[in-house]
Amino acid sequence: MYLEDYKIGKIYKLKSVYIDKKDIIKYAKKYDPRPFHISREKANETRFKKLFASGFMTLNLCWLQWVNTGFDEKGMIAGVGIENLVWKNPVFEGDTLFPSVEIYDIKRSKSKPNGIVTFKLYAENQDGNEVISCLLKALVSENLENSYEK
Repeated sequence: MYLEDYKIGKIYKLKSVYIDKKDIIKYAKKYDPRPFHISREKANETRFKKLFASGFMTLNLCWLQWVNTGFDEKGMIAGVGIENLVWKNPVFEGDTLFPSVEIYDIKRSKSKPNGIVTFKLYAENQDGNEVISCLLKALVSENLENSYEK
């Protein structure tokens, strides 16, 4: 999609994601090696009393579902920021996440054939509890093949 294809308020329901114990531990060992993400015994000592995923794993898995749609492949130039990242509830082994992306805002450049699209990424677990929410911003190109001088 190019900049002109995005519509504020449009919601994309994405492919669900199953959270597996092995994936939690593998991700944590490489990117967030806190004992409570790697060991059931250490996780049992936390307020959650069971193994839970790194919040960054949750973010990455949910964003991956958007990227895998290929919708933004043609116009995407680069990500430019994340705002208001909140992990609202823990994600446990055995959970299934249902991510969505809403087109939250669009700011067209006044001088260049591009703009900033703000995506609201959020996900609920199988019980309907929201587990993550954030605003992701990306620089997106207009479709230069369809552009013309005014």
